[in-house]
Amino acid sequence: MTDLDLNAARAARAEARGESSNVLVVGDDRYALPAEMPAAVLDGFMRANAGDFSGVIDALRLVFGTRTELVDSVVEGEPPIPVVTAIYDELVVTHHLTMDDLVWVLEHVMSSYGVTLGESSGSPTSSTGGGTPSSPTSAATT
Repeated sequence: MTDLDLNAARAARAEARGESSNVLVVGDDRYALPAEMPAAVLDGFMRANAGDFSGVIDALRLVFGTRTELVDSVVEGEPPIPVVTAIYDELVVTHHLTMDDLVWVLEHVMSSYGVTLGESSGSPTSSTGGGTPSSPTSAATT
């Protein structure tokens, strides 16, 4: 039986790309992106493709990840409390990102993983009925 070693596969991919990861720079802050796109991001894009655009925000939250900080308890003698911050939410609030900013971030973060956003959906089909049909331009042949 052969072991399917995911750790070895990850190490080989990291070595092949030179362990470089992309960094988003906004103002004086730098936000490191994971070297590989998290697979759970696909769920967010599938939801967005189905019309639930909150899926895009969820996908970006997964890419940027979270940070946990210990905050002193308000009760004396109690241990510090871990507070988890979604880095994406902090990025949006701290830097007052606009919708155009978010579109740019989405396009460039995804392209850094080799993923392109799909084309927009096609235009709706022509209406049927309600008008006068056009007349033939030549005689019918059989």
